[in-house]
Amino acid sequence: TMDTKFPEVSQDTDFDPIQFINNRFPDASSLSRIDDEIKDLEDKIVGFDQSVLECVNGQKHSGVKGKEELKNANLAIEDLFGRIHEIKSKAYEAEEMVKEISKDIRDLDFARQHLNTTIVALSRINDIISGLGELEFMLEKKQYREVGNLLEMVTRMLSLFHDYKSVATVMELQSRADEIKRKIKKQIFAEFDLFEVAISSEEADKHTKACFVIDALGERIREEFLTQFTKKQMEKYTSEFYPGTDIAKLENIKRRYTWFLEYAEDFENNCFEVFPVNWEVKRLLTEEFCFQTREAIGGMLNEQASMIDASHFKGLLRKTVLFEKQLARIFDVSDTNPFGDFDEESNDIEIPSFEGIVSSCFNPHMNIYLQYQSKLISEMYDKSISELWNLDTDRKVLISCTDLVVYIGKARSSCLEIDSGKGYYGLFKLLSKYLNKYSHHLYDKVNSMDNTNGWNIPDLSIICCIANTSQTLINTCDEIEDIYKDTIQQSYLKNIDLSELNHAYSQLTTISINKLIDGFIGGMKPSFQRMLNVQWDTWDTITDHLPHIIEISAYIAQYIPIVHKWITGPRFIFFRDSFITRVIDVYENHIYSLRGVSEMGAQQLLLDTEALKNLLRNELPDFLPNGNDKRYFERIRVRFEKMENILKLVNLPTHTLADTFKAVFTNHNSSDFVKILDVRGIKKTQQSTYLEAYGSPPDDPVRLLVQQQAEQEDNLLNPITNLFGFNKRN
Repeated sequence: TMDTKFPEVSQDTDFDPIQFINNRFPDASSLSRIDDEIKDLEDKIVGFDQSVLECVNGQKHSGVKGKEELKNANLAIEDLFGRIHEIKSKAYEAEEMVKEISKDIRDLDFARQHLNTTIVALSRINDIISGLGELEFMLEKKQYREVGNLLEMVTRMLSLFHDYKSVATVMELQSRADEIKRKIKKQIFAEFDLFEVAISSEEADKHTKACFVIDALGERIREEFLTQFTKKQMEKYTSEFYPGTDIAKLENIKRRYTWFLEYAEDFENNCFEVFPVNWEVKRLLTEEFCFQTREAIGGMLNEQASMIDASHFKGLLRKTVLFEKQLARIFDVSDTNPFGDFDEESNDIEIPSFEGIVSSCFNPHMNIYLQYQSKLISEMYDKSISELWNLDTDRKVLISCTDLVVYIGKARSSCLEIDSGKGYYGLFKLLSKYLNKYSHHLYDKVNSMDNTNGWNIPDLSIICCIANTSQTLINTCDEIEDIYKDTIQQSYLKNIDLSELNHAYSQLTTISINKLIDGFIGGMKPSFQRMLNVQWDTWDTITDHLPHIIEISAYIAQYIPIVHKWITGPRFIFFRDSFITRVIDVYENHIYSLRGVSEMGAQQLLLDTEALKNLLRNELPDFLPNGNDKRYFERIRVRFEKMENILKLVNLPTHTLADTFKAVFTNHNSSDFVKILDVRGIKKTQQSTYLEAYGSPPDDPVRLLVQQQAEQEDNLLNPITNLFGFNKRN
């Protein structure tokens, strides 16, 4: 082949003959073997020609053999197609034969089905006809169990012919069945017309079977029967409590309920197994009695509302509610004695679905009860207010508050016994009204108290009691709201909200304590005034404590234990924190109002400030449950540290004042710097220079205020200089 004989040529698509010769003869000495190379190439050419010839001859013979094989394959295919066509023809013939056979079988099967359907239909019609005949016979014999079974069978059979009701035979059978049903209904209903609770066992069995027939007549007939039966049973009640008779009067309302409880007990004992359980005859009888009773009582209330007093009204309603609870016991399977005596003291019975079934007729007249309650609470309130400030020194809450809270609890419990709806909600609004009215009385008292010059002991006890009372009423409002939300009917739940009243008493607590603190500050006012009267600009000695510090310490030591005796817990914490804040504010303002304090004066003020700080640190924390109150001590430290630093800077050289101030005060500001300048006695006309050295910008509000005050000083000085003949040019 080409690859074996001339590999250099066959493997190189870009053959270069010159390069081929150069590779064979790289130098002159290699030309000596040129003849051998030529002979070798000629031999390879001859061999290549021989290989080509053999290949051509081989291809020639292969072509002839392939044609023969192709011809044989075509013949085989033609034979195969012939066989396939033959098979398809035979399959078609077989299919046609099967269709002919199946057609006959299908026709026979349809005939069989129609015959079966006809036989079944005729059999059923025959059953219906015989059933109707037997049904009439059994009805005449009053064999109600058999009547019920036959009626169910006939009804079920007729339902199978529903789609054929236009067929004459079916129409005739249906009409006959309907007529028999009407006879059955009339006869069964008549059986119950004279039904008595005191029934014999034989009669009970007959009526039980009659109930089976009513069930077979269908749901509509059963509902019609139950409506008629319950009304029929209550005819005796209606005749016995006929309107206008003595027994039917409102004052005999309990006799109505006793009558039904006795009837219900007899029904339970004698007729329990007569009626199917799913009919709920006992419940229907109870509801019918309640509906008739509600209508009767409601009518009498409408006629006699103006003549009924609240006590009588409450008694009637209470008896009615207790009866509704007794009904709950009747339907409570866990109650071992549901038909016990009608007990007016049994108030612990839960009311299920019978709540309000009779007592709802009292709702339009609940204003009778509410007016009565309004009168009672008004009398109690007026009496309490008249004795509002007659204090017992051992009490921490006003007696009137205790009376009001106790009355609220009793009134709410009493009302809940008879109503949890309209009347209960009306009482809620009434109680809210008087709680709000009471808060206004307390507000007025706090605002009217004169604490300008401090507190006397009676007034101090009053203001402390008011603070405690307001907190007590906050808790009372929370309790009332929670209880009402748990007990009132769902339709009124969204209206139960005492948040505004709660907020009013919260504000009253805050106002009372602030008023208390105002009085203490007023009592210490003379001591603070003496602090201002000291000649601090000429002060030249140091003493342990000045009189005003001794007086302030004595005042706090005298009154704080008294306050702690009356006010405790979180309210005292609030008082304590507010009190120290006010005392420090007042003391700080007095220090900043001093002018031209001398060096010794500044030292004395530092000593006094330290004494006041120690007083507040050591006196007040002792009254806390936990004396280690870090927050309290930290507040005192921060407030007094600022005042002490300002006093330390008062007598520094003026040229170092600004830099030292910024170094001492981490969070420094121009307002505090002006305070130092004021205490030092530097005039407003000179302070702008110091503020500039401090670094205060020209538009700083504090600097602008100082400039305004400097102009006012100039305006005050000009008339004086003119008066003595001086002017700026001189």
